[in-house]
Amino acid sequence: MRNLAIDRELILLRHAKSSWGQADLADHDRPLNGRGRRQAPLVGAWLAAEDCEPDLVLCSSARRARETLEGLLGASGWQPPVVFEEGLYHAGAGSGVGADRLAGGRCPSAVGRGPQSRSEPPVSRLAGREIALRAACLTRFELSAPWSDIVAAGPGSARFIDLACPGHDAESDA
Repeated sequence: MRNLAIDRELILLRHAKSSWGQADLADHDRPLNGRGRRQAPLVGAWLAAEDCEPDLVLCSSARRARETLEGLLGASGWQPPVVFEEGLYHAGAGSGVGADRLAGGRCPSAVGRGPQSRSEPPVSRLAGREIALRAACLTRFELSAPWSDIVAAGPGSARFIDLACPGHDAESDA
């Protein structure tokens, strides 16, 4: 993300389609299904085509998030620093989990992957309006405040740039 007109850019990505085929697995351990394995590289290719290379990636420790990131990075060819945050799996909107990794202010862009909270999704909080983030979809925001202020910022504190679902070309679950 080298767009010099933007002070800071945040991309929030929801993991690709996960499998519910193994009922005995804990939610944290669910892998991607066939569609999800096809979606992740499509997301990476889309981000690369949009010149959205992140300076840092914060990723949930959940298996489906890690597998999504692996497919995305494989398709994009990028090798940004990646921080796996256990807390992102349980974090709600505005929790601040991961914000300390960005607070130094030197990172102009970041990709975060956290949960889709049922009560107040982080994307909706930032945008100041409801945004449904389906599997393999992402949102882009422009932020003028320092990273350390994102958590305290109220609804509508970021400029919504885009909602994209590049992984939805992979139709079947097989």
